Amino acid sequence: MMLRCVLCGGEDSDGCEGCGGAGTVTITQCPREAITPDTYDFIRLADWADEKILPCGGGVLDQSAGFMDALRYFRNVQNELKADDGKTA
Repeated sequence: MMLRCVLCGGEDSDGCEGCGGAGTVTITQCPREAITPDTYDFIRLADWADEKILPCGGGVLDQSAGFMDALRYFRNVQNELKADDGKTA
């Protein structure tokens, strides 16, 4: 399976560490094999964030910068996959 690189947005950036300038990445194994237990935990937290339940008490400003950055990245990846899926449908 080939996916657009989420690091460079498929812009064929020669300096991209994600795709090496190809603009796409190739998945050769079952994607579930690449997902660690920590990643599954994060996905659950991201789902809860959709329901306005954040991992740390309080609001957005009470969350760690790392969590908020990861959540933003995760949402961008989801949006990219949805956009790509719509193009092939």
